Amino acid sequence: RNTGDKPVTIRSVQTNCDCLAAATDKTTYQPGEAGLITARFTVGDRYGLYQRAVTVVTDDGPPQKLSVAIEVAEPALVTPRQLE
Repeated sequence: RNTGDKPVTIRSVQTNCDCLAAATDKTTYQPGEAGLITARFTVGDRYGLYQRAVTVVTDDGPPQKLSVAIEVAEPALVTPRQLE
């Protein structure tokens, strides 16, 4: 949310891992306006707990760092692989 009294433009949204992509719903927010940052985590062969960061750079003040915690459960294994 833009709590200031002038428009704020988001210059970039950066993540600290190739497995995480992030984007905003728009680039400029008027005073009082709120928006969304959407992050997408690519699971691949990963499982366990992951701590990632999203850094938002604006034209108003220092970059803001957001923390993301993701827990990926290990897939269930059924043995034997064949059931009769």
